[in-house]
Amino acid sequence: MPLSETEKKVSEQINWFDYNQHMDSHFGVYTNDLNGYAIKMENNKISNLKFTWIWNNEEYYSILAEACPGFFVELISTVSAATGLDATNFKKVSEPRIDVTTDFSSYTSDTIVKVSRATTRIDEMIDFYTNVLGGSLQS
Repeated sequence: MPLSETEKKVSEQINWFDYNQHMDSHFGVYTNDLNGYAIKMENNKISNLKFTWIWNNEEYYSILAEACPGFFVELISTVSAATGLDATNFKKVSEPRIDVTTDFSSYTSDTIVKVSRATTRIDEMIDFYTNVLGGSLQS
């Protein structure tokens, strides 16, 4: 099956009221402007899921959206970096959506902080996310 057909089928199976298995394949970006992204998504009618959770007395927020057919991005923020955010539409979840032991205070702009991707070609994925996108491999 061509990639375009796979992407189309994945997009058709998305229910923006519930998280599903296709959304597991995504990358996460820490941002200091989650509210700005939320406003842009709302203005452009981009479907998304919003999550919030508390870990070690710190509040976190994230927005998961389909960047292009079959490809998902999760934008993540601490409460201190979510200035102006309307949290009333965020689903409270008990599990962290990211490794929350990270010190986000040093991030000054959008930074890729996680990759969740099923693959049979792990070496190529590691090369892409580390050498092409500039990430680092964490064990």
